[in-house]
Amino acid sequence: MAAAFMLAGIKCSAQSHTEVLKRMLHYGETHVVPAGDTLTTNVYSKYTINIGRRNVLLSVVPTMFYLLRDGQRNHLSESYSRVVTNGKDIDTHRYLHLSTIYHRHNTLPPMEKYVTPRLYEEKLFADAILSPANYHNRKYYRYRMRDNGDGTSYVSISSRHRNTQLIRRGYAIVDNATGRISEFSFEGEYDMIRSVLHCTMRDDSISVMPLNCDVQAKFSFMGNKIKVHLITMYDQKTEMPDSIEDSDDSTLMNRVRPIPLTEEEERIKEDYYKRNTKARSDTATTSGGHKKRNWAKHIMWDIVGDNLLNKIKTNIGDEERGQIRIGPIFNPLYFGYTARKGVIYRFDIKSFYNFTPNNDITARLKLGYSFRQKQLFYNIPVQWNFDKCHNGYILAEFGNGNRISNSRVLDNIKTIHNADSIDWNAMHLDYFRDTRLHLGFNIDVIKNTLGIETGFTKHRRSAVDRSGFEAAGRPAVYKTFAPFFQIQYRPLTDRVPLVITTQWEHGIKHFGGQIAYDRFEFDGQYVLDMPRMRSWQLRSGFGFYTHKGHDDYFLDYHNFHEDYISLGWEDRWSGEFEMLNANWYNASDYYFRANATYESPLLFLSFCPIVGQIVEKERIYLSTLAVRGLLPYVEGGYGFTNRAFSMGIFTGWSKYGFEGVGMKFGFELFNNY
Repeated sequence: MAAAFMLAGIKCSAQSHTEVLKRMLHYGETHVVPAGDTLTTNVYSKYTINIGRRNVLLSVVPTMFYLLRDGQRNHLSESYSRVVTNGKDIDTHRYLHLSTIYHRHNTLPPMEKYVTPRLYEEKLFADAILSPANYHNRKYYRYRMRDNGDGTSYVSISSRHRNTQLIRRGYAIVDNATGRISEFSFEGEYDMIRSVLHCTMRDDSISVMPLNCDVQAKFSFMGNKIKVHLITMYDQKTEMPDSIEDSDDSTLMNRVRPIPLTEEEERIKEDYYKRNTKARSDTATTSGGHKKRNWAKHIMWDIVGDNLLNKIKTNIGDEERGQIRIGPIFNPLYFGYTARKGVIYRFDIKSFYNFTPNNDITARLKLGYSFRQKQLFYNIPVQWNFDKCHNGYILAEFGNGNRISNSRVLDNIKTIHNADSIDWNAMHLDYFRDTRLHLGFNIDVIKNTLGIETGFTKHRRSAVDRSGFEAAGRPAVYKTFAPFFQIQYRPLTDRVPLVITTQWEHGIKHFGGQIAYDRFEFDGQYVLDMPRMRSWQLRSGFGFYTHKGHDDYFLDYHNFHEDYISLGWEDRWSGEFEMLNANWYNASDYYFRANATYESPLLFLSFCPIVGQIVEKERIYLSTLAVRGLLPYVEGGYGFTNRAFSMGIFTGWSKYGFEGVGMKFGFELFNNY
């Protein structure tokens, strides 16, 4: 019999139901896998894909490109793997993999997280969906219960708000005595995938892991309609040697498959083998026995398609210790917009190589082209972690920055060369390009608490317009060389991310340096994670020069500069000044700054009809700044992100008045694909 119950504003008449629900919502706090324990299980998984409607726009979806390759509308994939779970780390060794998709490629990677739900944690999946089985999320859901008469209760669940971070509806079968969920079914929509997830849990008192998961999903994008049915079965008994890896042995799969294929799945498999057999028999060969290749098809599909429209991931080394990951070379979704730079195209390459568990090397290439400024920005950090246990690393970073404006150089030239015949203002002599090299060595003298970094930073600032400097007989290039020493203190690393840094940089007239100076900077960053996917991101700091030479035309700070290549919502949207004119970063011999950002999945837009269904996260920004000539400067903003794009609106105020309104925009589509 259905009954309402009282918990977090939800009414119910049966006190026993109240207690059962409390046990369910608190179950994950006491029944968890002990820290440090490792779970190992064999997993069988299969999925079918049915393409109802498709068009050429499907090719811009990473990994979905392969579904266009052979023109087929139905696909089947199977795998048998060993999965080792240690905390949040999951290591998978795939023994067998059969697939009718072109070259056995994986597709729709977001589907993988649906079969590893974290039922009792705040986030049902790795980074999304507030779980209705977690106590902190109860305010977002309605619960109704009825007793099944067998020691269990049926809990009906529905969301209070239509939002993509909440399940829409579902149910759970709960043990009355312990609150353990033995079975559940949730329906929702996230990242363009509408899904119904049904899981049965392991039948023991301590495990929070599923036994079987069944997912029915629909993917929709620009007229493309795709259905996916995914089944995953854990705790399979058949053990296999590690020497078998990613094999396509169908005979072996027949032996380990725990459930038979359906008639439809058998038909997809048979059609695939018939096509391959026919293709081999119909292949024309030359007198030398070499197969003829359709070069136009090969170039357009395999070369152009694979490398321009799809993500590239290549393993490095005999034991696949390293990897290179490249985003699609051409993808309209890589475009972004800011008020100052206009339209920007972004590109990102990441790579790593593991020598040992405590020794690896990472490298990254971040590129951004500003169409308004007609300038290519780049940043190339290479980091060798020689002692990861003690945060020991050597970092080399090479990149360029925005145009720096410095009118003092121009004023100096005018004073020395009183040439009225030259139109100095038309030459834009106060703009310089900045190329930077940073080399640092870091080690923790107190593990996870106190770190020391030392090294040097070198700048080369070259005039955008050299003609005026040549006419005045002045150098058009200005160089600095500065050793630095930094102390980083992390007093609460194990509980909350709090980082306090102090840095001293000393410019010298050696090793190519032309400017002498001394600069100090202090910086503090703190992230407070709160329940229900909320967080406060706080930053404050100040910097100043204690010594400057007479020719110190440039003031450059380590912690107070413009971020030239922003790669989206998760890449330093917090702690920045979006409306501040770039010239102010180098205009003062001191600065004081403070930034605060509040983030929540349900804030303002989330409660609006229709629009609120697709908003994933929202932010409120507030920043203040004090520099010479601009005291104070205040900036506020609001931003949100959804499955397709992220957007921020900012405004600023200074002693000169209202600074206007600016916008930041970036595509976020398919970040998880």
